Amino acid sequence: AVIVGYLLTRTNAVSWPLYAVGPMAVLVLTSARSTLNPRQTLRIGAGLAAGTLAALAPLVVGHAARGSLGSWFGDTVGAAGGLTSNGWVSAQSTVNLVSLSIQRLVTATAPGQLLGGAFWLCMCLLGPVLGARVAWSLVRRPDRALPPVTVVAVFTTLITAHYQVPVYVAFSAGLALIGHLALGDDPAPRSEARPLATRAAAWLLPSILLAGSLLGQAGEGPTRTLSETLSGERQALTADPALGTGLRLPPDEAEDYRAVLDAIDRHVDPGGSFLALPSNPELYDLSARRSPFRWWNASFGLSSAADRRAAIAEVRRHPPPLVVLRPDDKYLTDDVRPLVDEITDDYRRIDTIGEWELWVPNP
Repeated sequence: AVIVGYLLTRTNAVSWPLYAVGPMAVLVLTSARSTLNPRQTLRIGAGLAAGTLAALAPLVVGHAARGSLGSWFGDTVGAAGGLTSNGWVSAQSTVNLVSLSIQRLVTATAPGQLLGGAFWLCMCLLGPVLGARVAWSLVRRPDRALPPVTVVAVFTTLITAHYQVPVYVAFSAGLALIGHLALGDDPAPRSEARPLATRAAAWLLPSILLAGSLLGQAGEGPTRTLSETLSGERQALTADPALGTGLRLPPDEAEDYRAVLDAIDRHVDPGGSFLALPSNPELYDLSARRSPFRWWNASFGLSSAADRRAAIAEVRRHPPPLVVLRPDDKYLTDDVRPLVDEITDDYRRIDTIGEWELWVPNP
């Protein structure tokens, strides 16, 4: 019920079968073959609960001692759940990624595009196919003991359902591949040719993923378009010594960062605070300044009316000497808009650098 409810609220109708069929089939089949009585089931559940509580105890005690228990829970549970309420999250679909990957394979005019299409097609289907394989194995051999890592991998695929974009596909694909390899060949009798094909697939699939990762994905930043990501196109990235870190950026983006950091140096005292809206927390680290708020992303930090009122009151009491605003950022949601409106009423824009606007208090 939890899995079905989660998927119904987090996925669209097209993508739902990709994530629901495998885990639900495994649950139904394993429940049907279970020989545990209620007392044994309760004993196992109690052991799992005890292990969970033991792992959580240091975190809970530490946050309780610091008075941050509510904030921690909100950041780890509330913010994660609220992420998918944004329209730009729910609009994403793994089915769309599969379709675009197949299109790359069909229309590829270069080896890199062919490899990119094959790579992302495999990445997207690793989890759903694993769920189908495990369910089929349970049907054919109900008495087979499944590798634990394979069972865990089936349910780890649900991570991708949370936000169906390439990076979330990558979060679960690695374990899904291990689950496939651990499951091995189907245990049912077969001809000698089938195991050979299975062994060939066991070499081919990791080879595609390894080549696609190293040649088209490794070391790339988040600034590529979806088309460039699926095609495995590389960007020219450089480490700019002026930023004082090993951060690798496209040259034009590095230039914008330098200009914004120069503006921060001019308007904000060393060790002081400024406000980056709705989400550019790296600017605090790069400039050695701090935020006036504890949250790193306004979309997550201003999820309630009380949060928004408190933020507006804080800005009125202690106006930041500089606000760095990205007006076209996807995180500038309806929850963030009241704070932005408050700032634009009491501040004036002094410059525009790339995608950023710089605002200072009115005289």
